[in-house]
Amino acid sequence: MALYIQNLPKLDKATTIDAFTQYQLASWYTGMGQMSVPHGFSHWMVHIIGPYGGVAHSDAACVLMLAQAKWLDGWVKPQHDRLRAAIGQPDKPFHAILHELLMALGMPTTLDDLGLTRGQVDAMIRPALEHPMVTRNNVRPIRTEADLRAALELAWRA
Repeated sequence: MALYIQNLPKLDKATTIDAFTQYQLASWYTGMGQMSVPHGFSHWMVHIIGPYGGVAHSDAACVLMLAQAKWLDGWVKPQHDRLRAAIGQPDKPFHAILHELLMALGMPTTLDDLGLTRGQVDAMIRPALEHPMVTRNNVRPIRTEADLRAALELAWRA
């Protein structure tokens, strides 16, 4: 994460080979890390919002990753503590760090930014709950319609 935060903003400007190399290294590290853990809500909900809302996968991922960071605040304290320390911002909530990065990159941070309406998102609740993975592998459980709505509500505001 530290490599992403340090190098992603540099790629938008006069890209140096070093920034690009560090970004690719960060991508490789996270790709390898993803192979050893099951994906949770944000990853699988992208597979609902993308096709049902006509939203690009990468844009939906930004919004849902931020919502999941908020959803997990306080539930994964040791993991967020380690991550914030590695980033060099130990006193700031992880979701705030992530929000700042997404804003600096000009990426969407809310469902509004994706151009979705509440009606569209409401229509996605049933398919999401029927998806075999949306409700699995979440440190903070998302099992019911109320849980899913509460998690998605965090995606309506930055």
